[in-house]
Amino acid sequence: FYPINMRSIFILCILVISFSCREQASLNFDWLLGNWERVNEEEGKVTYEFWKKITDKEYKGLSFTLKSNDTIFKENMQLLKIDGKWNLHVLAPKEPHPTVFKVTTMEGNSFIAENKEIEFPTKIAYKQMDTSLNAAVSNKEMKISFEFKKIE
Repeated sequence: FYPINMRSIFILCILVISFSCREQASLNFDWLLGNWERVNEEEGKVTYEFWKKITDKEYKGLSFTLKSNDTIFKENMQLLKIDGKWNLHVLAPKEPHPTVFKVTTMEGNSFIAENKEIEFPTKIAYKQMDTSLNAAVSNKEMKISFEFKKIE
């Protein structure tokens, strides 16, 4: 039995804080970087998603769908870290401002972002597995899955 003193408690607190800070610092979205093509798209359509890192606190994404070489859908995305918290901003065409989703889960090569104040989607999830990227948009009633492969 060892007596606990203030010095031991202080050292333990410093160790816990340093490990948690190191773990948070290593969490990023670099696994999302690159050019992706959707492999489960409807016949006659092609969807691409491109991600690039601007800074350690900002990533930008672009997603668009082509049909007969015409762009039929496009949205800009941005992952922003403000005050230590990550948010996913999605700007759809004809919208004056982006819809903001709070990143609620971030583990390894995956994240979940949520906004329960809108009708659809209330949740956006991304997960990388080897050379594939899985994304899903959902609410309580519906889920749409996107499967991407990395392209050069």
